[in-house]
Amino acid sequence: MLSQRIPRERIFHRLKSRVHSAPLFVKLNDYIEGLTSLLTFGVRMFTVMECVLRQSLHTDQAKLPGLHPENKKKMSDKPTAERSLKAFREVSLTMIKHLAGEDILRWLTPLAGL
Repeated sequence: MLSQRIPRERIFHRLKSRVHSAPLFVKLNDYIEGLTSLLTFGVRMFTVMECVLRQSLHTDQAKLPGLHPENKKKMSDKPTAERSLKAFREVSLTMIKHLAGEDILRWLTPLAGL
């Protein structure tokens, strides 16, 4: 499934429809190239994350509940990267290292059932 090619139209649709940014005036070609590379890298990361998650669910014959805000009981075997990341938006990890020693305190917010 990872070797399956994603149509370019879908990649650019995802980029245009989900990246909410104001118009940007850029003079230098280097800036345009850099911004384009950065945005397409983000879309590629979403695509890889989605493929790995879907492949894992397919291998385990599993489905995830709670990813659809309109129907929390709906089971999904093909979740999108955006909905998967939204499930973790309330999760935070805090790490504090003592200056005098090697001790590191870690605190993770409680995880939801999903």
